This record gives sequence, C-alpha cells and structure tokens, in this order.
Amino acid sequence: TSTSTSTATSTSTSTATSTSTSTATSTSTATSNVLFSDDFSNGYAANWQLSVSDDGLVSDTADGGNQNVTLDTTDHDFTRLRANLDGSLFEDIDIVASMRFKVEQPPLSRRSVRLDVRQASSTENIFYAVGAIVTEENTIPKVSIFKKVDDGDGSYTICALAEGALSTPAPAAEWHSLKLTVEGELGVSLAAFFDDAQMATFVDDCTSSLTSTAGDIVPNGGCLANQTAIGIQVEKGIVAKVDDVLVTKL
Repeated sequence: TSTSTSTATSTSTSTATSTSTSTATSTSTATSNVLFSDDFSNGYAANWQLSVSDDGLVSDTADGGNQNVTLDTTDHDFTRLRANLDGSLFEDIDIVASMRFKVEQPPLSRRSVRLDVRQASSTENIFYAVGAIVTEENTIPKVSIFKKVDDGDGSYTICALAEGALSTPAPAAEWHSLKLTVEGELGVSLAAFFDDAQMATFVDDCTSSLTSTAGDIVPNGGCLANQTAIGIQVEKGIVAKVDDVLVTKL
C-alpha cells in the first residue's frame, strides 16, 4: 500500500518498539466514559452490519475460548462491518476508539487492517481511520492514519495522512491493538497507537486539499464532526480476527 501525505496540513511520524501480547492490554477507563464496547460474545450481528452485501465472508469465531469475529477477504477486495449508523450508541465528537486483531492469512501484497471512526451513516467510504499495514510475510512494519473522502468526481479516495514505522516489524499472527484518538470539530487532531505505543499524529485543518495514496489532489472533505458511525475494514487477501472494540470519551 503506498502512502502519500498532504503538504497543506501538519504531520508527524515516529518509530516505535512494539511488544505483542496474546491478551488485551489493561487500561483504566472509567465506566462513565465508555460509549460503546463489544467483545462479540453475543455475535457480531448484535451491534454490526455488513457494509456491502457482496463483501467477503464475516463469521462469529473463537480463539482460546474468547468469542471474536473473523473477516475474510480471500476472494474479495474488502470485508467490512459498520456500527452506530444512526448515532444511537453515542454522539460524542472527541473519542478514543480501539480494537484488538490478529491476522490468520496474509495478503499477496501489502494491505491493511483498519478501524474507522467518524464514518458517514450513508456510506462506508467517508471516515478517519487507523490502519496496520500487513505484508505478504505476515508482519506489520508500520501503522498509518487515513482519511477517505469524496473525490469530487462521483467516487471516493483514501489518503494516508501520517505513518509511523515499528523498529522491528511485529508478527501479525499474534494479537495486537490499534487505537485512534480524534479531537475537534473545526480542526481535527488525530493520534494513532499500536499496542499502546504512539505511532503517528496528524492535525487536519479540514479545508486544505489532500493527496491520495494514488498521488491525486482531492478536496479535504471537512472535519466529519457530524458523523458517528464506526467501522472495521480488512483489505484484499487478508483473513483477520477482531475482538474488543471499545469507544470512550477522550
């Protein structure tokens, strides 16, 4: 996956050392701050729906006795799930969103596993996201912050806003966590984390043009502050398990 960075907005990148674990990282989150939580013990259909009916297979699975969900893109470009489309679970603008994942089948070339926030209710194609880049060797060399927007020509395009490289690629076949903090409605501050290590930050002024991963200049798309949907996306060739999606107040 190629990455491009907008020249009109500020970015920072970092190199971090990641330690993989097979269990969720413990964090002290006050119950009153929890906006949404799903460990998939009731199945993915309790809170999520398929983004597109002809996406790849989604199934309820288990790992070490823990319920989770598997997204399979073996024969598809994407497998995607969406939640909170009507804003009934939370309407907060400033949030921290996280999930755990592990990759059971790597792609044939670099692709990503992503957690989307401020996703539009009308389409799965507008959002901010944190994504782990997965190689064909089933390692994770870096984590990126993304924004997908309407390109102004009747389609959608994704922009890599910032990225951070791991000092040593992490084994994707082990459980890892992804987290994104999102703050602001006139300008948006974003920070991406991998296994609790900060990987990249970006400040989106919500007006300056962006550069897509294909190298095209596209309209910014705004701050997406009126959008509350969240999503999970797995790209072509990857089979990944996901668990413990959590959204809290920032």
